[in-house]
Amino acid sequence: DDAQLKIHERQDYTGVWGGRGEAMLGGPIMKKMGFTLTSSMNRNPSSFPSPNATSLFNNRTNVKLTYRPSGNVKFNYGSLFNHRSRYNPGTIRRVEQGSRKNMSSNGRNIFVPSDYSGAGKALTRDFLNYASLTHTLSARTFYEVRFSYSRTSEVNTDLPFNTDQPYVESGLGGDSGWFYVGHPVVAWTNSKRDRYQLKVDYSSQMTKGHFVKLGLDFLFYDNWGTSRNKNDFRGQIDRYYSQFNNPGVGITPRQYAVYFQDKMEFEGIVVNVGIRGLRWSPN
Repeated sequence: DDAQLKIHERQDYTGVWGGRGEAMLGGPIMKKMGFTLTSSMNRNPSSFPSPNATSLFNNRTNVKLTYRPSGNVKFNYGSLFNHRSRYNPGTIRRVEQGSRKNMSSNGRNIFVPSDYSGAGKALTRDFLNYASLTHTLSARTFYEVRFSYSRTSEVNTDLPFNTDQPYVESGLGGDSGWFYVGHPVVAWTNSKRDRYQLKVDYSSQMTKGHFVKLGLDFLFYDNWGTSRNKNDFRGQIDRYYSQFNNPGVGITPRQYAVYFQDKMEFEGIVVNVGIRGLRWSPN
C-alpha cells in the first residue's frame, strides 16, 4: 500500500559511483566475411534529490556484418538495439505533487520515498535493421542501395488503477502535515513508431573539382500512440495518435524525394550546391 511507505528516511547520496562500460568484439567469420559487435551502458549519479541514486538500466548494442564477394562489391548488414527506462513524472495540470522525490511543489516532494513513482515507469526501446549494397563501377564512380527498418516503442509498468489525492505525512494532533509522501497518478503514454526507408545513391568524381551525387529516397511510416491522464477520480482525458482513434492502428504517411548535389573544389574554397524535390503524402 502506498500509504504505508516509510517516510523521513535519509537517502544516502554519498559514495555513489558512475561510469560507462563498453565492450567490442570483431573479426573474420569466414573468407570475405567479418563482423563487429559492440555493447555499452552508462551509470550516472542523479541530481539529488531524485527517486533513484543512479540512472536506471540502459543498454546500447550494435552488430554489423560485412561481406565482400569481390573487390568492387560490398554487402553490409547491421542491427542496433537501445534500451532505456525512467520514472514517470505524474504531473497534473503541469504540477507534480508527491508522485516523485524532487524539489517541486515548494520542496514538499523531498520526503517522497526513493525508488517510487506514483505514475509508474516508462520503458523505451529503439530497434534498427539495415542492409546495403555498394558497387564500385570505376575508380571514380560507385552507387549504393540501402534499405532500413526501425522501430521506437514506449510501454509503461507499475501503473496505478486510479488517480488519488496526494498522500500527506501525519501532522501533530491529528492534523495533516506539510510534506507529500506519495501520490498515485494515471498519466502514461504507449506508442509505436515504425519507419521503412529505401535509399539509392549514385556518386561520381566527374572532374578534379566536381564530385556529383544524385539519388532517390523513399520513407514510409506506420505510427500510433495512446495517452491517458486522469486529473482525479472523476475526469479522464484519452488522446489517440492513430487511424480513426483506434489504439494500435497506425497512420501511414509516405515521403518521396529526389536530390542532386555537386561539391565543387577550387583553390582555397569549397562550394556545395544541391537541390532536393520532396513529395509528402499523408495517411
